[in-house]
Amino acid sequence: MQSLANTRVFAFVGLFVSLLFLSLHEPEVARRKITTPVLQTFNGSLTTYLPATATPSQDLIPQATQRGTALEGSFASRPVQPMRIEANPYESVWSDQQVNGVDLFTGGYDLQDIDIALPADGFSWVVGRSYNALQGGGSHHDSDGYQGRNWFQSSTPELQLHEHATNDANDVLYLYYGAAGFAEYW
Repeated sequence: MQSLANTRVFAFVGLFVSLLFLSLHEPEVARRKITTPVLQTFNGSLTTYLPATATPSQDLIPQATQRGTALEGSFASRPVQPMRIEANPYESVWSDQQVNGVDLFTGGYDLQDIDIALPADGFSWVVGRSYNALQGGGSHHDSDGYQGRNWFQSSTPELQLHEHATNDANDVLYLYYGAAGFAEYW
C-alpha cells in the first residue's frame, strides 16, 4: 500500500514539474485566429419551441422559456448529470434564479431532486427526478411519462429531432435533461 502512495506522489510531482517547465519554456507557435463563434443564436427557435409533439418516452413539452441556457450562453437551468451545455463552461456567471422552487422568470414551480449519486473513477451517474407543471406552448400540457404526471426521470435524458419541412439546414436536435431544461443543437 505504501508503494501505491509513493507512486501517486511521484506522479503528482512529475506532472507539476512538467507543467512548470512548459510554462517557462513556451514554444514559439503562431497563434491561430479563431473565426467560428462558440455560441450561435438560431432565429428559428429564439422565441418558440419548435417540436409539435411530445418527447417519445417521458411525454414532455417544455416552453421556449425553459431553454437550458440564456442568450449569452450562461446556465438558465442546470443539469444534474455531469454535462456541459453552456457556451462558456469555465465562467461562473450563473446565479440562482429560483426562490423555494419557484422559477423567477417563468413563475412556475420547478423541483429538481437527486435520489442517488453513484460516483466512480472517471464516471458518475445521478439518478433523480424533476417536476414541471408549466408545459405546452399554446395550451397547457400535462406530461404522463413513466416517472409520473409532470415528472421527468433525470437519469434518462431524451433526444428529439425537429425536421424543418423544406430546409435541412434548419433541423434542430433537442436534448432534454430535465422537466424544465433542454438544449438545442442545429
